[in-house]
Amino acid sequence: MSAPPRFLLGASLGAWGWLAGKPLAGALLVILVEGAPLVRQRWQFDDREFERVTDLISIGFALFAVWTWLASRDLAQGILDLLSWLPALLAPLVVMQRLSESGRFPLSALFWSLRRRRETPARSMQIDYAYFCHVLVATAATAPRTLDLGMVCSVLGAYALWPWRRPGARASWWVLAAIAAAAVAGALGFGMTIAQRFVEARVLDHFRDRASIASRADRSRTAIGDLGTLEQSGRIVLRVEAAPASRPPRLRDGVFDTYQSGVWYAPVSPMRSIAPVGTDHWVLDARPVEHRARISLWLAGGRGSLPVPEGTARLDALNAGIVQAAAHGTVLVAQGAEFLDFTARFDGMSLADGPPTPRDLSVPTRLAPLLQRTGEEAGAATLPPAAAAERLRAFFHDTFAYTVRLGANEATPRPLDAFLTTDRRGHCEYFATAATLVLRQMGIPARYVTGYAVEEWSEREGAFVVRARDGHAWTEAWIDGRWQSVDATPPAWRALESGEASARPIGDTLSWLYHRFNRWRFAAPEDGAGPNALWLLVIVPLAGWVLWGVMRRSRRARAEEPASLESRRIESWPEVVALERALANLGFARLPSQSIRGWVRTLPEEQFPERAALLAWAERHDRARYDPAGISRSQDGVAVLRTEALALARGLEARTGPAA
Repeated sequence: MSAPPRFLLGASLGAWGWLAGKPLAGALLVILVEGAPLVRQRWQFDDREFERVTDLISIGFALFAVWTWLASRDLAQGILDLLSWLPALLAPLVVMQRLSESGRFPLSALFWSLRRRRETPARSMQIDYAYFCHVLVATAATAPRTLDLGMVCSVLGAYALWPWRRPGARASWWVLAAIAAAAVAGALGFGMTIAQRFVEARVLDHFRDRASIASRADRSRTAIGDLGTLEQSGRIVLRVEAAPASRPPRLRDGVFDTYQSGVWYAPVSPMRSIAPVGTDHWVLDARPVEHRARISLWLAGGRGSLPVPEGTARLDALNAGIVQAAAHGTVLVAQGAEFLDFTARFDGMSLADGPPTPRDLSVPTRLAPLLQRTGEEAGAATLPPAAAAERLRAFFHDTFAYTVRLGANEATPRPLDAFLTTDRRGHCEYFATAATLVLRQMGIPARYVTGYAVEEWSEREGAFVVRARDGHAWTEAWIDGRWQSVDATPPAWRALESGEASARPIGDTLSWLYHRFNRWRFAAPEDGAGPNALWLLVIVPLAGWVLWGVMRRSRRARAEEPASLESRRIESWPEVVALERALANLGFARLPSQSIRGWVRTLPEEQFPERAALLAWAERHDRARYDPAGISRSQDGVAVLRTEALALARGLEARTGPAA
């Protein structure tokens, strides 16, 4: 493959720097790539030196891929960042090719299989066009989708294909064809953009809603016993950083209003999309709040219910793409990073939740008499809502016991009536369910809520750690015109859980280190943490030192004087000029992109009886021209080739007359 048109790579790199927002990097690459042919010296790099530099670039590419993964807050952004810097990562290969005496790149540097079997002569090529394609990919991957991008890519593509046009074609017709092709491509691109927007607006929204429901499947229903299983695990699931006065006692991630046969179901209500303020601030409610807590956790797949303090009005620095809220106060991340690190602003009061519905007063008919007796036994049946809720909470605290050990022989969770009448012991799910249903039986709207208790302080981390065993359930009752928490579980449950838990010093240390690593990895630029571009100050000098060592060890030769593409291709052999013109007069002009051997191979045998002689001469010419290990370049060897070319040219001229 021959060299591309003059300054094609410089123009493409300039366009990349302009459209991708990297003007300084683009200018530096233009100087390096287009300045290399102007250097007066040439280096005789051997294949192994090309291979060493290629290996260095490969290692640098791998390190840069890791760096972009660490620096980006999600995988897709990391891939785009990696693509955007391809021109800079691969530029040393083009510069080395242009500084080499051969002006070609050995394929063994690109393919390990060719290194195992050294070929003589070694196969090589020019990588200018391949590099040009990488520059276009990097530009298209990161530049804004504007008319400028389409126009620039069209012009660059047409200029790159100019040497490949059909011989004898009029330049004006070729330019018109290129403009027509660019117009068709632009129209198709515009149509695809419109179609994409239509699909996203009409179809993908439907599937996104379905996916949102599926993603919160763990919060659309919960059975008695689910949390009891989690409460036996000491694994840290999230962390909360807050001042002691601002510590949220609980984080809420699920609200349920329908109870059937031991299972609670979430309300069926449309999710309200929250529009971000800026890039990562989400306002759930406009009321002023004074407390704040920084929360970090892993969210599988970047989708699911978000544990937040009660009365949360705003989420700051939340690295999510789509945030939704339900009328009952649940916050859902429909699209986001798997590691979330954000600040919640709250006041502890659930004012933003919707008012009660008839479902908040429904009780199973079978349990109604038992619930009525429980309320009467607690002495709360005839009290006002606030007093009744407090009396019921005290009743459960004083006369019931907390435990998660309900007996190994129980294959299924006990029914609620057994909890209220038999041994009166159980875990938080039983207490929250019983309190919710008893309040409803007394005419007080109530809901079943799940989440986590925040109580364990870690001196090492300087934060509250929340473990799986801190999963909790409680009741929210509609009292005095707002939802208020009623926690019927005896306070001793935290001490009992901590007492039964086994120590996890190694696991907690590893969890803390992993958390710090991910907080550093996903840190926003304004935090002053996270990977920094100053890392490049280490990588770039190292790469430059290796490249300088390769160039210093290689032999240097004087570069040829600048000349036109044609004169450089045929050197100063007038016999080759005569041969080319003789074949052109017969209708077989040589393309700029063709080597002499490839050009001769296109001649039909039936029209050229001398094709075999031409092909033999062309093969020896190319070997003498390009292969250092080929035919001798001595004066005698060159003279023989020139004499044969002149004889062949004169034989062809006999058909059409002398080639002027």
